[in-house]
Amino acid sequence: MRTQFVVSLAMAFSLAACAQGADEDIAASNSELSTVDENSAARHANESYEEAARRHDERYRRNHPELAPALSAKDSQVPVDEADLSKVPTWADADITAHFEQSRDLRFMTTSNRPNFQRRISWLYPDDGCFARAELVNAKAEESGKVRPYHLFSFGNLTVRTNNHPNGSVSWWYHTVPVVKSASSGEVLVLDAALDAKKPIPWKEWLLMQVSSLDDVKVSVCDGKAYAPSNACFGSGTATSTALNDEKGTYLQREWDRQTSLGRDPNAVLGDSPPWGDGAL
Repeated sequence: MRTQFVVSLAMAFSLAACAQGADEDIAASNSELSTVDENSAARHANESYEEAARRHDERYRRNHPELAPALSAKDSQVPVDEADLSKVPTWADADITAHFEQSRDLRFMTTSNRPNFQRRISWLYPDDGCFARAELVNAKAEESGKVRPYHLFSFGNLTVRTNNHPNGSVSWWYHTVPVVKSASSGEVLVLDAALDAKKPIPWKEWLLMQVSSLDDVKVSVCDGKAYAPSNACFGSGTATSTALNDEKGTYLQREWDRQTSLGRDPNAVLGDSPPWGDGAL
């Protein structure tokens, strides 16, 4: 009897430990998912900007109860004609073109299921992940010795036409991109190869790709480290490792799956034959 009791007790402890370990694994998995989800720019079908923003705020407060309120990127939004662009870094025109093309074309990431296949930033998955793309563009600029571009956020009922979604369009409640100012013209230019893979876009033209009127959108102009809407518009910490994790853990796989669903060969379009020149973007 004593032997049976000891064995039973040992099994009980073992099962409890397994259950605790499983709970910890699930919690870790949920934490990773929530990190991506809480920054998601995607707007659900029939969901308004206000509803999406409320959903985002509730999730962020739930996941980060320890954080004190700060003037976030979302809290800083203003009408387009009130946007303060005075602090946007000025770059030489040649540097703007060179960095746009480099950040569009550079293959520097791998995923766990394809460790030998170098990947670019997820330009061919416009549905979501703009925050990670913007941070990686800025990080590469900083690595090359340039001043980090600022981040421009747009907020509203945003919809863009794209050949990289089966329905021909995607909808967001916000979008964010790196911006710099042209040294020759003073024009503020957006670096967003997900919307135009051929050239940087003047910022108001970029906005009008998302809404029919500038009255329908608000913007925040933040420093180059504001990762997502709930991050401080100025003074956030660098989020490069988070961006890499978001890309490698989520968006690169979604981009791969999207190419397959569109009838493309992902080995080609995500490899040596990107569709920059064939009208796919």
